[in-house]
Amino acid sequence: MGGTSSTPTTELNPRPLMDIPICPSGRYGYNCQENCSMNCLHGGCDRILGQCFMGCEVGWKGKTCLTKCDGGTYGADCRYHCGHCLDKQQCDVIDGSCLNGCSRGYSGAKCTEICRNNTYGPGCSLKCGNCLYQNGEQCHHVTGKCPSECAEGYKGKRCDEVYVPCSSSDVDTGSSILAFLAASVLFTSVVLNIVLIKKRKQRNNIETQPKQEEEYEDATWSPEGSDAHPASDYEPMNISSPVYEAANITSSNYEPMNIISTDNEAANITSPVYENGNIIPPVNEAVNTTSL
Repeated sequence: MGGTSSTPTTELNPRPLMDIPICPSGRYGYNCQENCSMNCLHGGCDRILGQCFMGCEVGWKGKTCLTKCDGGTYGADCRYHCGHCLDKQQCDVIDGSCLNGCSRGYSGAKCTEICRNNTYGPGCSLKCGNCLYQNGEQCHHVTGKCPSECAEGYKGKRCDEVYVPCSSSDVDTGSSILAFLAASVLFTSVVLNIVLIKKRKQRNNIETQPKQEEEYEDATWSPEGSDAHPASDYEPMNISSPVYEAANITSSNYEPMNIISTDNEAANITSPVYENGNIIPPVNEAVNTTSL
């Protein structure tokens, strides 16, 4: 009887499965020409598509196990997450260890352990401060900040600063100092204002003085601006000869006057002589007197 073959086929390979040779381990594809991925678990893969049907070796992922673990993952099929590696670096894809150390506050090969025993910081190398622990806690493993309060005599976020309480005398002293400083500032301000006001007044006086001198120069007296009357308003006055000329007084008008003294001797006093209108002082002759 004639007929068609009923041998099953696949979509990827139209050849009947019975016609595809069975590839040895580690090979797949047409005539087994392709090599399976070396990252396939146990080295086996599908003889047609090359998929790793048993999974991938640790640190690899994908159907053909050709993609290495990334994005902070590691292990079989990259199903695990790396710890707190320094600067968020990728951990080892196989065992998850941090190759360059841990970030602040963590320790261990995979950097998954927080700092213990009152330590914090890079590599847990710093000691916590004087925190006041109440429930067995410790300071923050990254920053070292205390969970609540500080022990007596200390202050700060990490309680690592020595604190000495102020006495009442210290408070009074501080208040006095502040008051003195405030008074000094106020006094200095007042003095400066006074000095500035004086300097401003002096400057204003210096600026106005030239203007006053100019006004005085403009006001200088001049004959043209005075109320003096001109010479033509007055009549000339002749004072060369006395009024005696008008009276025509001569020496003949006067006679000698004899003054009789107590001793009956005459005292001759010459009368004044007027010559040509000029008064000539009299010349007195000797007066003979005899004492009483």
